Amino acid sequence: MRVLLLVAAGLLVGACQGTLSGPDETADLLPVKIGNFPGAPGWCSRAPGNKMRVRVRNLGPLGSAQTKVHIKYDYRAADVPSDTDVPPLPSGGEATVLVTIPPQPGGTGDFDFIIKVTPVSGESSTANNTAHGRCIN
Repeated sequence: MRVLLLVAAGLLVGACQGTLSGPDETADLLPVKIGNFPGAPGWCSRAPGNKMRVRVRNLGPLGSAQTKVHIKYDYRAADVPSDTDVPPLPSGGEATVLVTIPPQPGGTGDFDFIIKVTPVSGESSTANNTAHGRCIN
């Protein structure tokens, strides 16, 4: 009788383990380098019309909801929002969005920036949502 109960309990635990969702079974969004340059310049991919390309990838096993990518420029005294929508991404999917680069005071010199992908609900890892970049003119 005891053996039967232990076997039944073991089967129940095994069955439940296959149906539970853990923290690693969600979307995992992160910015991805577009350029081939090492370090910070590799994050800058300029586009016509004073824009920058930002690529976002979903490394998680589940699709993601729509989110935003936020850019903070080093020449902006205040954190003026520069948010751009990122469409829902399937597992393994990616999207490239165009972000308008705001005017720089005093010209068009080099600048540093921070890319932050807004976490989606239940995202498995938010440590990889931010990257530091540099555009060299």
